[in-house]
Amino acid sequence: MFRGTSFKMITKIYRSLFPILFLVFLLFGIPFSNKIREGFRIRRLRLRAPFLKKLDRSFWIHAASGEYEYARPLVQELKKRHPEIPIVVTFFSPTYMKTIDSDPLVDYALPLPFDFPGSVQSLIRKIRPHALFIARTDLWPEVLTQCRRFSIPRVLFSYHHSRSKSWWANFFRKQLLSELSHIDCVSEDSLSWVKSCVSTPATAFGDTRYDRVQERKSHPKPLKVTFSKGKRTITLGSTWGEDDKIMAKALKISQESWDLAVWAPHEPTEAHLNELKALLHKKGLSFEMYSELSSPPQAQVLILDQVGILFDLYAFSDLAFVGGSFRSTVHSVMEPLAFGNRVLLGPKMHNNFEAQDFQKVVVDTKNVVEVHSTPKGMADAITAHFEPSKGLRLKTQNEISDLVQKKSGASSRLLNHLESLNLYQKN
Repeated sequence: MFRGTSFKMITKIYRSLFPILFLVFLLFGIPFSNKIREGFRIRRLRLRAPFLKKLDRSFWIHAASGEYEYARPLVQELKKRHPEIPIVVTFFSPTYMKTIDSDPLVDYALPLPFDFPGSVQSLIRKIRPHALFIARTDLWPEVLTQCRRFSIPRVLFSYHHSRSKSWWANFFRKQLLSELSHIDCVSEDSLSWVKSCVSTPATAFGDTRYDRVQERKSHPKPLKVTFSKGKRTITLGSTWGEDDKIMAKALKISQESWDLAVWAPHEPTEAHLNELKALLHKKGLSFEMYSELSSPPQAQVLILDQVGILFDLYAFSDLAFVGGSFRSTVHSVMEPLAFGNRVLLGPKMHNNFEAQDFQKVVVDTKNVVEVHSTPKGMADAITAHFEPSKGLRLKTQNEISDLVQKKSGASSRLLNHLESLNLYQKN
């Protein structure tokens, strides 16, 4: 087990090195990166009056960027229980700032101060948090140190342990985890690891993002046209060029077994869309663009050239391929699973806990998540999926959707537990 003395030593070393690393970051980052320049600009504007005034009390939630999808259910639950207490959400990267800004449940959306004692202390004195809730992994030594000094409970939620190959990284992570007041894990495996190396109280109430997908599922966005649930439809979500090449071959081989493929590039830039269109043309697969639709799609492939609608289109398929799995790291499989889609993946999926979890789950004699490394393997899986009747596929779809729904509720369970312990004061 790791104790406070070790962390104090780490903090001293960190405080000595961080200014040097920060200076390097300034010299080499600002001139070449718009994103870094924007991060500095936002911090100058938002971490001082008049944008941020001193609060009586607040709840502080930190999500590095896209991790806000994990934090949002907790924001909703806290606001429901304590509507009178402001919610302050901090982020490190400005990439997700517009999404957080537009959330009516968030009272203040702020960039996390750079990890210096004075800047962190200044934020704490202004927002006076009852507790700090951190989504998943974004732990900063000075933030944890100053919160402890101000007696602010520090809760890490939706934590999934993924062991690093670096001995130093694992050691440093354990030191950070030892500075928390509570750790809530997504699984019993992660909980066992946490308990084996730190004395911090820990639980395994699950992944809060299951709450998020259920909430989004209950509030569908309007689509341009009506989609038929009667078609044999496969959705290809968040694909990259490496995924496109494999899946175009697989769809060509299996084209007699499916009616419509909805294809959503992860980054629908003009260059990527042109490459995808050329690839489909070469394979002899007809296609049309979502932005040009005026009636239900008639081509074999519908290319999504707009962002923000993929989630809702999973409702019209019962088979999905999730991109990144032929590139480096797979994107989230939780969204298609929420709609009862079986999921096909390439071999690079070990970064994704829910993919590994549902790979072990069998519904109607088949794994809910299947992994294939060749176009032929993918094509065979597509053909096999659409062999049963629509009625049998709908039964399977409902079973998968129910399994995902049963995993929701982590936010409520966590807050119930913390309140039963009086971990944070609400007065």
